[in-house]
Order: sequence, then C-alpha cells, then structure tokens
Amino acid sequence: MTRVDVEVGVAWKTVLSGVFALIMTSLPQPVSCADSASGVPAAGPIDSAQRPGLPKLQIVRELQTPGPVSSMLWSSDGNKLAASSLISGADIPGARGAPGMHIPSPFGSLITIWDADGQVFRKLQRPQPFFQVLDTFAFVAGNKQIVAPPSMQSNILAFSVFDIDTGEIIQEVAGSHPDRPRNVNAATVVAASPDQSLLALTFGRALAQPVALYSTRDWSKLADLPDGPQNGAQRPNVLAFSNDGKFLAVGRGDRIAVIYDLGLRQVIQRIDVFPDRLGGASAIAFSPDGSMIAVGSGSLAYGYRLPSGSTETVPPHDLVRVFSTKDGSRIAVYPKPFYPAYGVAWSPDGRFLAFITGYRKLHLWDPFRPDASELAIDLSAGPDSLALAFSPDGKQLAVGVGSNVRLFSVTQ
Repeated sequence: MTRVDVEVGVAWKTVLSGVFALIMTSLPQPVSCADSASGVPAAGPIDSAQRPGLPKLQIVRELQTPGPVSSMLWSSDGNKLAASSLISGADIPGARGAPGMHIPSPFGSLITIWDADGQVFRKLQRPQPFFQVLDTFAFVAGNKQIVAPPSMQSNILAFSVFDIDTGEIIQEVAGSHPDRPRNVNAATVVAASPDQSLLALTFGRALAQPVALYSTRDWSKLADLPDGPQNGAQRPNVLAFSNDGKFLAVGRGDRIAVIYDLGLRQVIQRIDVFPDRLGGASAIAFSPDGSMIAVGSGSLAYGYRLPSGSTETVPPHDLVRVFSTKDGSRIAVYPKPFYPAYGVAWSPDGRFLAFITGYRKLHLWDPFRPDASELAIDLSAGPDSLALAFSPDGKQLAVGVGSNVRLFSVTQ
C-alpha cells in the first residue's frame, strides 16, 4: 500500500496562497519533588486508586460573538473572560443549483470581554483586521490592559496595547525589523507570565525568529531566547509559562518542545514530543506544579492507496501526550484515534486535562489512571473548535463552539 496525503475534516489549519485560508476541585495533587540540578519539579508516583473520578459538566451560559471563536483567555482574577473572533467569511453559491459552500475568514478584528455575570464589558475592535486564526492575546497590568497583534495595515509594529476600561489603544511597540513587512514584525502568539510582568512572543511566519521577551513595565525588549529556529520548520508555534513564572515551554513546528529557565535564559530540556508525526505541537501546557507538560498535535488524517485503487482513510492516534519536565520522559498518551487537538489545558487542580478536537468534541481525560479514564462531549455538528480555557478557580470551563462561547460549570 502507498501512503497518500489526504487531509480530512480540518480545513481551519490550511492556508491557501498566502492571502486566504480555509480554516476551519480540594483534591489530591500528584506527588512531586524538586530536582536539585534544574529546579524543575519531578513527576512523582500516582496512586490511581486514591484519585476521584472525572468531574461533571453542566452548561450554565452561552455567550455570542459575531464570528468563529479563535482564541480565549480568562483574566488572572477570574472576573473577566475574553475571546477573539474571526470575520464571518463568505458564502459561495453552487453552480447550476448545486449546494454552495461557506469559506471561513482567517482574519479577525474583534476581541470581546465579558464580566463575571456574562455581560459584555468591552469590545476591542479595529476597522481593519489585526490578527489571524490561532493568533493569541494576553491580559497585563493587573488585568487592566490587553496585548494583541497590531493592525494588518502596519508593517513595522510588533504589538498593540489596549486599555480595557476605555477600549482605546494606549501603546504600540515597533518590531525588530523596520525594513521588513508585517509577516516578519507582527506578533502572532502572545503570552504573559502569571504576574503579568513579562511577555513572551513569537513573530511573523515569513522569517524564522527566536521567542522574544518583553517587559510590560516599559515595553522594552529584554532578550531573544537562545537556540532559536534555524529555519521555518523549527518556528515556535505555541507558548506556555509555568505557574510560578520561572519556566517557558515552547512547542515548535519540527515536533520539538523546548523548556527554558527564564532566570538563566537557557534551555534546560529539549523533548521530541511527536517523533512519529509530520507536524509539531498545536497546543502546550504546564501542569500546575510544573512537573509535566501536555502537548497536542494538529496532525491530520491520512490515507493509504489500496491495490484496488481506492483510498483507506486512517485517523491519527496519540495526539495528546504528557511528558516529565525533569527528564523528558513520556508519562501518558491519549491513545484513541481522533482529529487534531487544540486548546489543551490542565485543570487548575492538576487532576485532569481538557482538550478539544476536530468536529467540536470536548474531552476530559485523566492521564494517570490505567484505564485512561475520559469524558467526551459532542458540542455540536460543524467544523473545529479551536479554543478552551479554565477559570483560575477551576469552577468553570469556557469552550469556543463556532461563533459562541459555551460556559460549563465543573463539579465533582
């Protein structure tokens, strides 16, 4: 049999011709100890018999946005929830009475912020798009500001800073390459440290660049992290800070996850997280105690050409994996076949993982039980969900479902 490229079901991640795209709770903690050399907590033994079961989810609220939800984030105090949404896209009529199709837009120009009661607190909107699908943003300044990618009309800017109370842009920071276009200078992934004093950013897709660190006090660039990408295949895709802010995990396009000690500004761990996959990480997250990282892959289904000439579609397996940050060893794998994983997140108590996959399926998974205990919920028919986020207290889980944000209560 011959393997052939067959992309199935996840058009959100496919970019066409550089201009357009088809995008489609108190509970026992794992035992851990500190590694004396690196300072990274080590994943300890898990007594699965003592672990309670997975929680129950109940829908408590549905928040609406004008277009598909692309990324989502709670403020650190849990009082606000923000979501970026894409422009609604375009409908293309079918020929001669045939069914038409909807082409989603890969661009967005709106971040909606809700308060704790689900009321719209502020809309951060620009006349022209300022982010693409899967670009992210961050709360800073004690949750009074949001850092986001800059306007697509600017070539030289790295990021913009919005004041949440007024909705106005109060700061714009130039990129490091004033002679290059937006797809070099503009931030794509924006992550803030837990104390919101530090930004980690990745930049435009046209040039392989290291992850950069910026101060949120004066918006100065502090450093480019070492051992950056040498080519486009090694470009950093996703970022995550540890809860104590001492470490940064970077998921790259070449399947490698790199963990940096931010105090030393050096690599302390390099893990080949998907040696058996063509693509790299689509999501990455530290466990609350910092002893593990969970990574998700955006690998697509593939097909084999059979002797008969037909094609057999094979869904990918093992797309969510858990690794020790101390030694890089693999701790657990979600073994079942499913479509690409996005929005992988640990519950704040560290008991389980939540992730969403193609065709809007939400999974809760306990990676420490021998039977790989899980709960899977069909959110609705349709294309991918791309974002989810736990509230800081772990009592709510927000999930992007098309153009809505669905809020679940999380109870044992």
